Amino acid sequence: MKNTLQYIGAIACLAVGAALPAQAVAIELSHTNTAWAGQGMCSAAFTFDNGALGDTVKNLRVGISAIDQAGNSVDTIVLEVYEFGGSNAERYATALWESELACDASLSLVVTSANAVINEQRQDLLKNNVLTVRDFKPFTMRLANEAAGKNTAPQPYTNAEGVTCDYPLSEEDAHEIWQKMQSNPNEYIKQCTDSLSQIAMQYGGMSETEAKQHAKNFCTVEVEETKVCMAQPGLVPQLCLCGGDV
Repeated sequence: MKNTLQYIGAIACLAVGAALPAQAVAIELSHTNTAWAGQGMCSAAFTFDNGALGDTVKNLRVGISAIDQAGNSVDTIVLEVYEFGGSNAERYATALWESELACDASLSLVVTSANAVINEQRQDLLKNNVLTVRDFKPFTMRLANEAAGKNTAPQPYTNAEGVTCDYPLSEEDAHEIWQKMQSNPNEYIKQCTDSLSQIAMQYGGMSETEAKQHAKNFCTVEVEETKVCMAQPGLVPQLCLCGGDV
């Protein structure tokens, strides 16, 4: 009789446990990449990981404060994701911070707020300990010919005019790009959008729609800012397109 009661009790506990709502799997946040975005801007990519079988997360909004080496808050970052999670195929989501300050590797980031809808309930992710952060450690990479000193990738430098070029172009390449911007800006923006959107989908984890919209916005701004730069006396395409602040 005692064994029978224990068995019934175990079955009851299992039934009650199955009826309770599942606890949300902790969402992991990490900074996974920073890319040069042109015209003095960088784009920092942040990846959210909801676990292989986590709950669906909706309307995620994370507030972050960028802190300089003196301990001052120099920027407020807001990362937003409409929906992700719910299956292994949808466990990851990416959000971007685009700013001149994103180029500063000396900054530290502090998550100050985080909210999302999980299991149809709005949650404070910090208060409920649902959000965790991880310092992503990338692989060390080099080209096969780098050790022999044959790596010819352009390196940042400060030119004679005092402009720091993060990705210098040759005079010929810069002139060709500027000519395309002038002669047919719409075609340049289209080609630029097609190229950048592929990169955004492959490395930024964006959907095709997100990638194309993000790329189009960037390319449009690039054309307008280059026009403004070129309107200044004494400036040439090689300076305005070198990836530095003019």
